[in-house]
Amino acid sequence: SNQLLVVTGDSGPVEESGAVATLGLDYEKLGFQTGQMAIKVLTEGADPATMAVEAQTEFNLIVNKSGAEALGVELPQAVLDKAETVIE
Repeated sequence: SNQLLVVTGDSGPVEESGAVATLGLDYEKLGFQTGQMAIKVLTEGADPATMAVEAQTEFNLIVNKSGAEALGVELPQAVLDKAETVIE
């Protein structure tokens, strides 16, 4: 079988997907950010048509250390240190 090092942008089930790492959206933070925009519309009278588009600027790094080891890949300590979640 092919041993491919997979890095994904979906912060879903990294372990089940076989991905070694993901750098994806934090949906909880995104929901909060969206809620803040809704507050501006609903309570402050902001016009959605004139509001600036907002994008999330912080992302979650999740690394699958056991998946990397299964492929013979050693993840640098700097990557492990930056990860919000490390799957052992």
